[in-house]
Amino acid sequence: ELMKITLRLMSVIAFGGLMFAVEGARETLEEFPFVDIEGVEISVDLCESARAHAEKLEPRILQNYDEFRGILFEEGSDGFLLTDLIYQLKKIYGYDASKVRHTPQNLGRTRIVQMNTTRKMREAIIKEMSWTRKLQDTINDYLRSLGQTEFANYNSYSLEFDNAILFSPTGYEFYLSNRHIIEELFPDLGGISLNAFSVRAGKSAYGAHNARPWSVGLSKPVCKLPLPNGARCLFPDKQMSLHTALEEVTYDHQPLVMYEDAEPEIPSSLYMAQKLNGQFPPHSNINKSLEMSRYFLANPSLGDENIFLSATQYQFARYIEQKYCNLPWKIPGVYWNLEPGQAVFFNNYVPHGDCTLPKSSRDRFTIDLRMFSKDYYPSDLSSVAPRMWRARFLHVMHTKKCLSIILGYQDEQELLEVITGGRLIVNSNGVQLSLVHIMTDIGLALHGSYGAERQDILTFQEGLKRHFERVRVLMESDPVLPDKAKTCIAETLGSDICDLETGTCDFSTN
Repeated sequence: ELMKITLRLMSVIAFGGLMFAVEGARETLEEFPFVDIEGVEISVDLCESARAHAEKLEPRILQNYDEFRGILFEEGSDGFLLTDLIYQLKKIYGYDASKVRHTPQNLGRTRIVQMNTTRKMREAIIKEMSWTRKLQDTINDYLRSLGQTEFANYNSYSLEFDNAILFSPTGYEFYLSNRHIIEELFPDLGGISLNAFSVRAGKSAYGAHNARPWSVGLSKPVCKLPLPNGARCLFPDKQMSLHTALEEVTYDHQPLVMYEDAEPEIPSSLYMAQKLNGQFPPHSNINKSLEMSRYFLANPSLGDENIFLSATQYQFARYIEQKYCNLPWKIPGVYWNLEPGQAVFFNNYVPHGDCTLPKSSRDRFTIDLRMFSKDYYPSDLSSVAPRMWRARFLHVMHTKKCLSIILGYQDEQELLEVITGGRLIVNSNGVQLSLVHIMTDIGLALHGSYGAERQDILTFQEGLKRHFERVRVLMESDPVLPDKAKTCIAETLGSDICDLETGTCDFSTN
């Protein structure tokens, strides 16, 4: 017992003084009406959960190994090594990516919050999410017909993350009804993204992961540190969520699992690659998969972002497996039994998620308000960002055009004008912002504060009201893909549409 206590104390010290952070959080939010619900430990710890997630992702990565074997081992080389990754990243970014690991502020333990909802509101949100899921299936079926075989959890056509707000009229009402809770819990708010998650009956929730902005390794060359007032460049120091149950959530319903004693961290891809280098037998499937992940990270074909995103998640799963399996103590997973309308208030930089729990006999629906603190934003990111970012931005903008067409607009510009009322949206330096900016695309390090007050899409109340009038009409019948939308989607596929060395895209090639 003494040894266990000593090891736990060591973990607290090693992970940044967690207990002090907890006490500080309690003092700050002492008057807030948290719900006193005891967390329940699951039988799987973070080490085992990360390994299970990596094993689930591995076949996706490994299926490409034989195809790319000639590239990986051409001219008698030893494979796609760490030095190859460093060279290629410099080539596509235009300068060295950093081998860095940022440790954000520790914000204390996960808490449960009672949100303002009604049964009618929750049922309406679930109905909208069910319709949107049918649309997601329709889009994915069309992508499969064009040769796409894998779909990462987060991608440009996902309707669960930043795109969810476009299809959630009642979800927006939920946000409006809870603004006072958000302001009290998160006073330094810089932006919000509304996410809508469902886990289908018979399926598993997404495995152990955390939020990891790609830009953590590029802050110094892009923003020319040091920054004013200790600000973070292109990523928020705080990223918290109010993950709200729309129906009862118990152990049998794929609950959100948190690893409370794990360290909040944002390691860059190059940092993780360095830590994993040489840790596994050379000819093992794990090492082959890590080689493939390094290759995809260094050659991110924007025409198939799913394999690139799966590679990043695989690398992180193996990274935390290696880190936490080598500790002399376990980091347990914890979940909470939630009543409808109760939210898990948690730090997105702490590992969370598990794919090992028993599959549920019914769907699980949750709505998530993801909150970002203010981050430093260069006056004109498009002029100083790496070429890969510029190409990625153009690609995401084109996918927004496709979704706008599905919603009945001519293009993304018409959707932007409806939401903003035709008003020109600019940052503090007068640089015009786009639909991608106000929708807070976290894959592009866009979090809603651009050197000014919040400018995320949730702040445009009248414009969203106009937009939702159209959405409600669409939801009266089954979702369909107009021919114009199909043409638009087809234009975004293919490895030759964007040139990562110039940061340009040509969507007319398909």
